[in-house]
Amino acid sequence: MAATRIADVASRAGTSPPAVLYWFEDRDELINEALGFSEDRFYDSVTVRLSELGSPGKRLRLSISFVNAQTQMSRNDHHLPNGKLDSG
Repeated sequence: MAATRIADVASRAGTSPPAVLYWFEDRDELINEALGFSEDRFYDSVTVRLSELGSPGKRLRLSISFVNAQTQMSRNDHHLPNGKLDSG
């Protein structure tokens, strides 16, 4: 995400960089909002899936699988080999 540019986001959204900056103060705000939106969608999907399961054991297994998937995605997205933050 460090290489994400407003121009790239605008291009993918089919709009112009000034239009993006009308809604977001800067790149960091845009990224934070996008990550928050993505996280909300993830947890909403977990809630729906869990509510569809009757057995507490099935809900627990599914919860663990979601946590494992989220942890793996986080490591991939943030370059976290062995759980250590890559500061560079």
